[in-house]
Amino acid sequence: MMKTNVILVSIPDADCIADRLDLRVLMARALKIEARMEKGVNLEDEQRRYQILCDRMEYLGNLISGTKKIESVNLGDNYLELLLLMKKKFPEETKQAGVMSNFCPASFVEKQIALFEGLAKKTGLLEHEEIQKKIKFYRMAAKQNWNVLELQELTADEETDGSVSVDNLREKFLSLPMSDGITSTQDSNSFMALRNQMNRVIAEVNKGISTGVNFSDLSHNVITEILNEFVFGAGKPMYLPVVYADGTKARPFPIHCLKLPERGKVINLPGPVINVGQLSGRHQEMDPKMNIYFFRNQEISTGKTAAEIDGVAYQEAKKIFEGKGFIELPITKLGSSRPW
Repeated sequence: MMKTNVILVSIPDADCIADRLDLRVLMARALKIEARMEKGVNLEDEQRRYQILCDRMEYLGNLISGTKKIESVNLGDNYLELLLLMKKKFPEETKQAGVMSNFCPASFVEKQIALFEGLAKKTGLLEHEEIQKKIKFYRMAAKQNWNVLELQELTADEETDGSVSVDNLREKFLSLPMSDGITSTQDSNSFMALRNQMNRVIAEVNKGISTGVNFSDLSHNVITEILNEFVFGAGKPMYLPVVYADGTKARPFPIHCLKLPERGKVINLPGPVINVGQLSGRHQEMDPKMNIYFFRNQEISTGKTAAEIDGVAYQEAKKIFEGKGFIELPITKLGSSRPW
């Protein structure tokens, strides 16, 4: 039997940045989502975004705790059971106290632990060792003005350790039924795999079957090349449903809708060459060679579902490439701005 062990870690502001992510930014965004969830609008999407942020905060917490010397305390594998008891007896108070949250910004630590301690008294759980450890740890973090994160790790019950046969598990796994409709995008020929997948989805859409093309885990050059084929190729104009590996759906993509333009003469304009990248942080070896990026990776990706990233990138790119624009660079010899 697997159990969940809970560890609290306190992180000073100076140690909040790792792997190009800032814990303080993630916490601020999560708090905004909590406020929106209170209103009950688009609740399912907000909950999905919130879960993504919480997962990223836990990832960041594990990364920071593995590279920095920070304070921590182990609350054991019974702590979550105590929280569930609180939630069952006083659901509204538990929600207001942020008991089930896995993060607490430094500015909220003192207030949150006061609410938690009051709730523990009310439920008769104050004397439990796990509760006392948490209260003591939070008070220490409040004095130091540190942020607090809750990390979880799965542990195996010693009584059941080794009782499961690997051979039996392998046999059960191999006997699981496999749907013929599953398509791999990791084909040795990714171009052919995506082309076949899109043709299959087109056929299913025409039959009224709910389906979608999955662009996850494919190289950009594969996606653009195959989409070019279907956008300019002959066929009935239609919108193709799009899904991602995280289960989110993007706006349908139009295909068989454009004609290839006549190739014109390339016009070379005089002036300095500006190296422009689309998205920072994806290919670090290119960063020193770029003068400017259209998007920052953290602004586009952090705390968003795959479908939302798709939508934001499209809207921002549309603003950039439609009409006149300026690239502003803090380089004197290029001027304060260059029209493009």
